[in-house]
Parts: sequence; structure tokens; C-alpha cells
Amino acid sequence: EWVRDRAQLCRNEHGQVVRIDGITTDITARKHAELALARQKNLYDMLSQVNQTIVHTGDREKLFDAICRIAVEHGRLRFASITLIDTTIDQQLRAVASHGEDAGYVEQVRMASDALDPAGHGPSGLAIRSGRHALSNDFLNDPLTKPWHAAAHQAGVRASAAFPLHLQGKVIGTINLYASELGFFTQEMMPTLDEIAMDVSFALENYQREARRKQTEELFHVTVESAPNALIMTDFRGRMTLANSQAEALFGYSREQLLGQPIEMLVPMGSRDSHAR
Repeated sequence: EWVRDRAQLCRNEHGQVVRIDGITTDITARKHAELALARQKNLYDMLSQVNQTIVHTGDREKLFDAICRIAVEHGRLRFASITLIDTTIDQQLRAVASHGEDAGYVEQVRMASDALDPAGHGPSGLAIRSGRHALSNDFLNDPLTKPWHAAAHQAGVRASAAFPLHLQGKVIGTINLYASELGFFTQEMMPTLDEIAMDVSFALENYQREARRKQTEELFHVTVESAPNALIMTDFRGRMTLANSQAEALFGYSREQLLGQPIEMLVPMGSRDSHAR
């Protein structure tokens, strides 16, 4: 509880203190409200920083590292980690990024997504199976988190929450947040933290689409270059946008000389007037 004391010394005619008059006011509710506002501000800062990172980062590993760092620096958490399901090792969760004062916790503990595995009953395993956030606000006294009590005590963990990461409609891992304060994760915080996890999931979808686009583009160029015949592509204006090495050899122009030029430059001078695009 929080209280505020106001006291006043009462003196007699000789200036001696004869009593102290005071008023004690319970300000617990106000302090809790101030703390809640401060935490919500931290979460908004965290959300803003995450979205800026998503915009400027095109690499999954760099994004994961940044998310953990932002959670600690802006969310005021003790430490954070990101785990992905390792399908090669009995659905265990493998930490791929972490940041903060974890006292070796991330490397020591074993977590899983399988409900039959005791290591799958913590917030991470629950979040993966349900597809929704899961939390433990009294981590050291929660029977479901017993496998990690010793490591959590050493790391100063009192509360933990996990948020699922989705890719192509499936949960592939979790963002794990750890706090040193009992009851840290309130229901008011959940929508913002859920939004962060959804934004990261959306970024993962974009990364995968971009990787597939590049793969398709590379395959296309390999196919074009390996073609035995000259290949030319033009845009709607009739300007060349693609030429393979066979076209360079046939027409005697380099690719740089061809691209952006009208297709008519490859038509003999005497036939250009009759050439229709």
C-alpha cells in the first residue's frame, strides 16, 4: 500500500513541541493508476519501435534480435526471447534470439509444444497450442511452471507471458517476455502486446513472399539465359525490358545497349516503316 503523510508540529508559548498533528492518506489507487499509465506508455513506445524496425528490416534474424532488445529497453522487461518450433527434435522450442539479464535462463531451460511433455505446460507451450497469448503472473508458485522454477529464481523472474507467432496459418513459435515483478502482465496490456505479435507475424509473411518472389525471379532469369534462342521482352510501349545472351550474340548489341530502347532498333532500316508494334 501507498500512503501520504502530512504532519505539523504544535508548540506551546515557549516554543516547545507538545504534539504532532498529521493526516495520513491512502494513495494506493492513485499510484496503481500512475503505474498502469506508465506501463501503457512503455508498451506504445515498444509497439512504435517494433513497427519502425519492421519497415526498415528485411531480415528475419535481425528482426528477432531487435524485437527482444526493444522489449527490454522500451517495455522495461527483465529479458525477452523468441523461440521457434524445432520439428526435428520432438516439437521442442529452440531459442533463436534473446536480450536482457536472463542469468543463462534462455540457454538452460527446455521448452516444448507437446502437451504430453512437462516442458510443454508453460506459457510458451500453451500459447502455441491455443494460438493465443498465455501468461503466468506468479511464475515461482505456478505448478505449471515448476520445471523452470530454479532457473527462474536465479534469473529474477516473477512473471512471464508468451505470444504466438503465425506463418501461413500455423503457429511457428512465440515471443516470450519475462518480468521481475509479481503480477506484471495485466489484462489492459494484452491488446497492445497481441498487436505487436501480430505485426511481427505479418512481417514474417512478407519476408516469405519476398523470398519466393526472388526465387521465382532467379529461376526465370536462369531459364531465359539457358534458352537456345534469342529472347527479347518489351513493355507496352515497345521498349525492350529483357534480353538474353543469345540476343546479344544475334544482334551484336550488349544488354545495356538494348534495354530501354525501342524494339524497332532491331528491325532492318528498310523494313522499319512497315513494322507494326
